[in-house]
Amino acid sequence: MSLFARLLQAVRSWRRRRGGPKTVRYAGIAMEQLDHRQLLSVNFTGNVPVDFPATQVPGVVVLPDTPQVTHPAIAPAIAPIVKVSGFDISGIRVSYSTFDDTLSIGIDQPQSLNHPGEVIAGDADNNGNSGTVNPAVRSTPGFAGFQDPADFGGTEHTGAFIDFTGSGNAQIVAGFSVVPTTPTPSAPSPPKAL
Repeated sequence: MSLFARLLQAVRSWRRRRGGPKTVRYAGIAMEQLDHRQLLSVNFTGNVPVDFPATQVPGVVVLPDTPQVTHPAIAPAIAPIVKVSGFDISGIRVSYSTFDDTLSIGIDQPQSLNHPGEVIAGDADNNGNSGTVNPAVRSTPGFAGFQDPADFGGTEHTGAFIDFTGSGNAQIVAGFSVVPTTPTPSAPSPPKAL
């Protein structure tokens, strides 16, 4: 069973426990850009196995790494330096709260092999900093122009696409876009009288 099929099965079982499946009210897709100032705070540590404990049953679904998962390829010339890509994933953990109807997704990174802990998401050269490049990588022939933009900048992007219906079209999309968004400018406030 694929990772997404297991996720779909888990979410459907949660919905059935709440009184049955919800009916779809809108035929089209509604897209909303969230304003970071209006988001609720989330108390995650950043350590996926801690934030999404496998022992929490029911509540957490663990989608582990399997042989069917394709991992990013690292060029043989820099493989001894990089070892693990900052774009690799070792597992996905999901939890759903019936209390506030919230689906949370944790994307687990593999062990770094260059420094203690897991590789930092988006750290292309696995040097422990997502915004700098290891000089050893740049000194490797053919990699003088290697870049590692900070915080999923430049051409770096990531996302989670969830297809609950199995149609091949995602109903939920979340992540960092390769195309930067610009906030809508607001009208200036009128001057206040003293």
